[in-house]
Amino acid sequence: MWVAPLDVPPEVLAALAASMAPSERARAERSRDATTARRFCTARGWLRHVLGAATATAPADVRLVDGPGKPRLEGPAGLSFNLAHAGELALVAVADREVGVDLEHVDSGPGGLEAVGLACSPAEARALAGLAPAARPTAFLRLWTAKEAYLKGIGVGLAVAPATIGVGRADDAGFRPVRIEGGAGPEPWYVRELQPAPRYVGAVAAEGRAWDVALRGAAAIGPTSSVDGGMDRRRGRT
Repeated sequence: MWVAPLDVPPEVLAALAASMAPSERARAERSRDATTARRFCTARGWLRHVLGAATATAPADVRLVDGPGKPRLEGPAGLSFNLAHAGELALVAVADREVGVDLEHVDSGPGGLEAVGLACSPAEARALAGLAPAARPTAFLRLWTAKEAYLKGIGVGLAVAPATIGVGRADDAGFRPVRIEGGAGPEPWYVRELQPAPRYVGAVAAEGRAWDVALRGAAAIGPTSSVDGGMDRRRGRT
């Protein structure tokens, strides 16, 4: 898991944006909001630098293709990845299995409570209502990011109603079982909570429990660094 800032100096932004594909630049140019466009360019640039380090490829030469529900690396199946960003922070997950990640700033918690009816099951909504008012926004974000990470990981996004996603209790290692209610698969999925930076709530989801999370700073492999950004490719590492 690579943690990357989106508020970067202009020269770093320019270097990150230079690695983007023409289609990505066109998407940024279509944005009517300068902040949204800047954050998109920075996040995509960091993604390309992370994937470039993972595959020993120049960031601009990383080939991304649309896959079932989410972008994928072109070529034989191997590494999977997922990107999330919120506020001025981005997360890039790279794994040896399908993976999903989500991120929210705690300031979005109070507004998020307005979506409890759409995002939560009746039992989850009752559990949130039973918490102290001050605890509800962050508790909601933990539940929301767990569901969103899972939906992104399986490649369906919000095509599946978040209220139909069940998130179980965490075991001693922090793994929470997660699945579409009534659904079954050959390998169960689990989600783990993240706090990549103060005032941010995140989650990562993947198949099985034979994996761990290693948080690293993406700046070490960015355009202003000469540090070799080799990825830990041992089985079970994210």
